[in-house]
Amino acid sequence: MKLTRRQIMRLFARAGFVASFGPMATMAVAQDTKDRFDPAIRRTFIRFLDTLIPDENGSPGAETSGVADILATEAEGMPRILEFIDEGCRWLDAEAQETGALSFAELDAENRETIVRRASLAEPTLLQRQFFDVVLEVALSAYYATPAGWQVIGYDGPPQPFGFPDYAEPPEGRL
Repeated sequence: MKLTRRQIMRLFARAGFVASFGPMATMAVAQDTKDRFDPAIRRTFIRFLDTLIPDENGSPGAETSGVADILATEAEGMPRILEFIDEGCRWLDAEAQETGALSFAELDAENRETIVRRASLAEPTLLQRQFFDVVLEVALSAYYATPAGWQVIGYDGPPQPFGFPDYAEPPEGRL
């Protein structure tokens, strides 16, 4: 299956919007769909996302922050996206099986990173590279649209609804 990066981004565009409303909005979207992940592929996809955005230095990763679940749920009901993810995850699982594991999801972090690095260095026309590039971009966009992602970069969140109550005063330290 061949999708352009633009098509995939367009189909995932809602992820950041839905992420900002949390799991309840995502659950409502998922309940009306008929196309679902195979449970093993979903586990692989979530572990892949968590490998791309791991828990580090006290910051939540893709799984802990809920972004992995949001993206996985957003993909449900979108047959072309599910097919793309399915193919990418099957590649991840095949690579994991070459190391003796049953699936990518069962590997330790170091072995998962090795496989993901291989995907990132593959030729741009190969599925594994396209899967890596697109999912990384979508995952980072969704992650930094959440309070967990804001915490990582030191952003306190949007000024509204609280606004800037001292707007009429000069900034502190200035006349």
